[in-house]
Amino acid sequence: MSECDKVVAYQLPAKYVPGMVVRSRAGHDRGRLYIVVRVESEDYLLLTDGKKRALANAKRKNTKHVQAVGHAITSQELAETLRRKTCDRERDTYIRQLIRVWEETCAPVQKSKSSSEE
Repeated sequence: MSECDKVVAYQLPAKYVPGMVVRSRAGHDRGRLYIVVRVESEDYLLLTDGKKRALANAKRKNTKHVQAVGHAITSQELAETLRRKTCDRERDTYIRQLIRVWEETCAPVQKSKSSSEE
């Protein structure tokens, strides 16, 4: 058996992980940024933006309808921080801050890349 005939199974990294920033591609919320709170299955995510979709009322969205745009925080840091916050209002404020900081630091870089490609 040659090297080419061997089938090797590799563990691919998860496409979506908690703490990731995603943009909605479909639905009435198209274009809105969310933080992934939990991955329910290969096909569904729980998302929050801290405003319209509070953490207590996270949006369940199909992975086909979102686009990964970056990482705001690691999943461990997100879980630890949300556990430390005592009330829902503090958690939602934290989520809003994460999205705002990510937009200010990372989003302009992505916009300039896409405009330079045209």
